[in-house]
Amino acid sequence: MISPLYIKYKRYIPTGALILGFLVDYLTLTRPDSFWNNAVLIFYFTIAAVGILIWNGRKGKDDSPSVLPILAITQFAFGSLASGILVLYGRSGTLTGNWLFFFLLAVFLIGNEFAKSRYEKTRVHIVAFYILLLSYSALVGPVVFGRMGTLVFLASVLGSLVIMGGYLSLLYLLARKSLFGHWKAIARGVVAVAAGFSLMYAFNLIPPVPLALKDIGIFHSVVRTSGGNYEAVFEAPAWYEFWRSSDKVFHAYGDARAYCWSAVFAPVGLSTPIYHRWELYNREDREWKTKSRVAFPIAGGREEGYRGYTIEDSIEPGDWRCSVETEDGSIIGRTSFRVVSGNTYPALRSGIR
Repeated sequence: MISPLYIKYKRYIPTGALILGFLVDYLTLTRPDSFWNNAVLIFYFTIAAVGILIWNGRKGKDDSPSVLPILAITQFAFGSLASGILVLYGRSGTLTGNWLFFFLLAVFLIGNEFAKSRYEKTRVHIVAFYILLLSYSALVGPVVFGRMGTLVFLASVLGSLVIMGGYLSLLYLLARKSLFGHWKAIARGVVAVAAGFSLMYAFNLIPPVPLALKDIGIFHSVVRTSGGNYEAVFEAPAWYEFWRSSDKVFHAYGDARAYCWSAVFAPVGLSTPIYHRWELYNREDREWKTKSRVAFPIAGGREEGYRGYTIEDSIEPGDWRCSVETEDGSIIGRTSFRVVSGNTYPALRSGIR
């Protein structure tokens, strides 16, 4: 007997499952170089790939209704993959700089829960599979090669196309009748996804995975201690700002200099330069003007992120921001602050970072 509560609330089950699955992925999928995290994602890829093979191999036969659960399992794998990849990408970049990519991936995730009948169409679930495969390839490419850049990204795209080509060949051998008449649509879809992904990369719309900003702050002084940590000095917060541990309002006095300190996570074995871009908002032109862009190398492996800082000497009153970027300008994260003139020495506090 079906429970009355189930009948009453069954329409909310997909949404609840989506939220719960996303929270579980957020708590468990933390590092793109983690063996466990990659094992989970590869497991879901395997389920999705096998599900597509079975569905297309049985579709059109007399007992095809018996494999309808396979379609549901495949959809579940797609949803878990999209959720996991969204979480890992979400740990890199910013909503401001990468909103289009996050929006498209979120649409894919949500649409997966409410478009069950679409997966019965061969070209739809194959192209959806490639979207996830390409996203994952771009994520783990830098982990495999130990560096980042355009060549690594192109190698990731090429690798995903090779894998997809091999998978489609296997699918053709096992489900030739099911794929009849769909090859052109599938090829156009795969090429369009690869081209669109590459175009977003060219315009820095894709988060700079696998890098992730762990911490950032503006300070009056940063000094490396003998123990390998950093002593950062900032203006003492008011009693109601108990959470603040860096400057949001920077009182400049005399020849004061501002320090931008950041901690950026990178996978084990990955070394790459990152940049601090210091910008001042020009109210007349209504745009941000770059004052300086300073580079320093980072090395991967530290869970809390590789730490470093830069200094801006030409500090002047106004709205400022310090962005942490990759070599090609993709934003890892940023912090904003306001500089005001001060005639007195502000009360300061120090903390270990």
